Amino acid sequence: MEAMSLYEHVVNKEDLLDGLIELVFSEIGVPDPGELDWKTAMRRRAMCVR
Repeated sequence: MEAMSLYEHVVNKEDLLDGLIELVFSEIGVPDPGELDWKTAMRRRAMCVR
């Protein structure tokens, strides 16, 4: 596989980076409102991001 063959699937580098960012953010857990106090919810989210 050639490096440039990747661009057959994405328009450009920006499109590739946007897709990667979308994938990473889709895997970050979002707490349910009212489930936890805000400090605990933010700590869990920070640990998920890490």
